[in-house]
Amino acid sequence: MSSHMPRALSGLLAAALVAPIAVSSAVATTESPTPPENPSVTETPSPEPTGESTPTPETSEPTPSSEQDETEGNEDLTGEPSEDTPESDSGDDNDTDNQTDADESNEDDNGEGLEANTLMAPMQEGAESTLTLLNINDFHGRVDHQVGMSLAATVEAERAENENNLFLSAGDDIGASLFVSSVQQDEPTIAYLSTLGLEASALGNHEFDRGVDDLTGRVTGLAAFDHIAANVVDENGDTIVDPYTEIETPEGQTVAVIGAVTQETPTLVDPSGVQGLDFTDPVAAVNEQAELLAEDEDIDVIVAEYHDHTDEIVTETHPAVDVIFTGHTHEEYVLDADVPGEEGETRPVLQTGEYGNNLGRVELELDADDNVVGYSHELVETSEPSEEEIAANPTLVEIQQILDDAAEVAEEEGSQVLATLEDYVTTGYRYGEDEETGEVGHNFDQRDLESSMGHLVADAWLWAGNNNPAGISADIGLVNSGGLRDEFPGGLRQDIETEIGDITVADAVGVNPFANDIFTTDITGAQLRETLEQQWQTAADGSVPGRPYLQLGLSSNVTYTYTGDIGMAGHETLGNNIDEIWVNGNLVQDEDEFTVALPSFLAAGGDNFRALGNGTNDQQTALIDTDAFTNYLQDELDSAVAPRFDKQAVQVSGLEDSYDVDGNLTAELSGFQLQSYGAPELDGEQLSVSLVADNPGTVDAGTVEIADNTASLDIDLSALDVEAGNYTLVVTHEATGTEVRSALELTGLQAGGDETPTPEETPTPTPTGDAPENGGDDTSIGGGAAGDDMTRTGGLADTGAEISALVIGGLLAVGVGTVLMIARRKAAH
Repeated sequence: MSSHMPRALSGLLAAALVAPIAVSSAVATTESPTPPENPSVTETPSPEPTGESTPTPETSEPTPSSEQDETEGNEDLTGEPSEDTPESDSGDDNDTDNQTDADESNEDDNGEGLEANTLMAPMQEGAESTLTLLNINDFHGRVDHQVGMSLAATVEAERAENENNLFLSAGDDIGASLFVSSVQQDEPTIAYLSTLGLEASALGNHEFDRGVDDLTGRVTGLAAFDHIAANVVDENGDTIVDPYTEIETPEGQTVAVIGAVTQETPTLVDPSGVQGLDFTDPVAAVNEQAELLAEDEDIDVIVAEYHDHTDEIVTETHPAVDVIFTGHTHEEYVLDADVPGEEGETRPVLQTGEYGNNLGRVELELDADDNVVGYSHELVETSEPSEEEIAANPTLVEIQQILDDAAEVAEEEGSQVLATLEDYVTTGYRYGEDEETGEVGHNFDQRDLESSMGHLVADAWLWAGNNNPAGISADIGLVNSGGLRDEFPGGLRQDIETEIGDITVADAVGVNPFANDIFTTDITGAQLRETLEQQWQTAADGSVPGRPYLQLGLSSNVTYTYTGDIGMAGHETLGNNIDEIWVNGNLVQDEDEFTVALPSFLAAGGDNFRALGNGTNDQQTALIDTDAFTNYLQDELDSAVAPRFDKQAVQVSGLEDSYDVDGNLTAELSGFQLQSYGAPELDGEQLSVSLVADNPGTVDAGTVEIADNTASLDIDLSALDVEAGNYTLVVTHEATGTEVRSALELTGLQAGGDETPTPEETPTPTPTGDAPENGGDDTSIGGGAAGDDMTRTGGLADTGAEISALVIGGLLAVGVGTVLMIARRKAAH
């Protein structure tokens, strides 16, 4: 799902969205109530505090939120739970840690659990009746059996508690959906919500995924519920759907529901699909309608359904609005918000999270004139019904049939062949004992390993970043290892004997089942380095999560070397593990700039990759991962899929800063073996070694053998006929395409030349005394008459000149010896 999560929340929400979730209920009174425990952002990774104020809708950039939750990770093509799929979500949070956090966050000050917070408060004085408002947001076509039946059963159970109820939505009912819905353009979801009795839904940005004509024609025509939006107008200034709808409750109250969608919608969908539309300030549009409705004596209750989330919604929505539901950011919170201009009065503000995992519930207490005199509110976790409960409820029986029919179509359509598989493409693989489960056997989904599936998907995201309806472009593709949920061929995890053959739609969707939007974000070379450093995982508070290392998948144009050890040991050198990064054959400098294509989960800083969450100029490609991946397999690869077995990340050790040109360049390179199923074994293979420069070009430095996944370099530099200058050490394995690069600098005279230059001839000084009459040899000392001063003879002067030459020559020799070194140029950090 595409969404905007403000990088820095201010005011009320800044305080409200940083503490653990506490689903609460409260009653509005004439006195200020005790504030509820503050809820937190869930699923969407929180960015580091920046100190900036919350951007306004007009200027803020779309920031994607996490789409990879536990429910998605456990669904197969038809939405049924998959027994083999790990229970952890696509983000790599440790399940045990999460459970502990959840247990702690569900305790109130008295140590009581979540259930204590959801008990109904007693009715206020003067209350004569109650009205229950049930709400969802960001459902995104989750019409698999587990989620679909759970939500339906929970809605029906709440209705049984109070027949005077309405079921509403804050938008994004469709779009970024599971394959079971998207394969039929979300018609199963529309039928599901209509049958479940949804009364009205705000438009979400994903309702515009197929363009405004599809929305106002096909979608609204199929739906038995109203779509509303007060802030979307056409070129004539008319709203494209009704700004609000009036609904009569079973007990005769009239409820006005006003809708609004995020103003950033044009940046979140294909711009051509919303051409000519104006998305105005949602709060101003809602307030305009609320002002009119407040004057209508026939209206008893006013509800605002925002597919958006800002401080202004909470603090500036018209005081006549009794209840505010929000969406778009996939957060869970329950707030008691001050009513502007009415001291001591509060009203409920809720967002339910995502995908029908929770049902928002507001109980309004009404007096004899149907005025709101009190309320309670909570999030109700949905749960699956029993077969007996389904059979006893006609609505659930009908819902189950809709889900069954959708699953049947998805299974049939999923068998469509997309491509032919030429060799295994898998996630990280080990044979042996799984560190987490202790089971011995074929272990896939090893997230600390570089993999051929990571290669394939990262290449797909780079392709999508340059081939998309939004017309944007990208330099690099990235994918998190937790986002890779199956192998090619499909079913290999369950049966290692599965044969290589065709890739079906179901197989492709199984690899990327989350329906994440593909985003682009701009980062610097320094942020790219920081991103790779964050593979050694730390939470925002500095603690190390259950998986201390998570390997990123990189597009084929990116390679890097590292010095730290993979895993917990690398945390001892945290922040200094990445050596050099190369993009398109160029050494990355801190000031370089790159546009990265990646899933919305990563763009929001998911899996503790906070550097990506701090990128700028976030843009949607108007593609979701499943569509982008299938398009890539068919269009770019021409339906012939083969793995890349090259290793893009290689460890270096013992590579000194400098080497004497008369000595040997020694170092160890390790980690050449790609650990994916079917990857060729490289021990015993030869690597080619060369030095590359503009002049003299490529200098062959021989070969080296891989032994125990390590290559030990020992290059006789004196034997290489190279000149001074900058070089790149290149180590390659031709069969797999692995290429390791390292920047070197050779300084000094040309190798093989005179190490000590001959000094210029020094003139012989003129003697100061008379030469002896007998001449004497150069080493004799002459004397004058008695009493004369002792003076150096010409011979002494000659000797002095020779000594000077020797001293100068010696110093030059030392100097030349000093500069005749190969110094390894440090990579920019």
